[in-house]
Parts: sequence; structure tokens; C-alpha cells
Amino acid sequence: MFSKLKLITAVLCVVAVAFVVVPSAKADDWDKKTIVTFDRPVEVPGTVLPPGKYMFQVMDFLGSRNVIRITDEYGVKVYATVFGIWDFTFDAPEKT
Repeated sequence: MFSKLKLITAVLCVVAVAFVVVPSAKADDWDKKTIVTFDRPVEVPGTVLPPGKYMFQVMDFLGSRNVIRITDEYGVKVYATVFGIWDFTFDAPEKT
């Protein structure tokens, strides 16, 4: 039978191994999911979005990360799927 000291040592070892082996939990930012709220109609290629909340999400399409899917805030109804173009600026504006 285990003594209390051996039992406590065994429990602490299991907890220590769990912290090392189990990966830390964090949000998945692979799809860059973003919820946006518009207070007026917004035109996107192919449609006009009425005022409301929408989810913009990067899709992995044949290895390209330039495809953006626009859905309702829950991701149920797809309003548009568009191709994005990278845009870089070297002069940051003072007020964003």
C-alpha cells in the first residue's frame, strides 16, 4: 500500500507530465475569422450586403490564402466568395 508521501509524489508527477505533454490551448488563427458590423449597405463583388453582422474568413483554396468567404455572423449563409489581393504600405497613417 502506498504511503501518503508516495501518493502525493505520484500525483504531482502526473500533473507535471500533463503540463508538459498537453499543448497549450489557444484560438486557431489559421482562417483569420473576423466578425464585422456594418450600419449601412456595403457593396462587395457580386452583391450588396445590407446593414448587419458578417463573418469574413480566409479560405485555403488549392494552397492559396487569397480567397475570402463572407457569411452571416454564424457562418451559415454564404453571401460572397472573393479573391483578395495583398496590399502593403510602408507609410503608416497617423490616424487609423
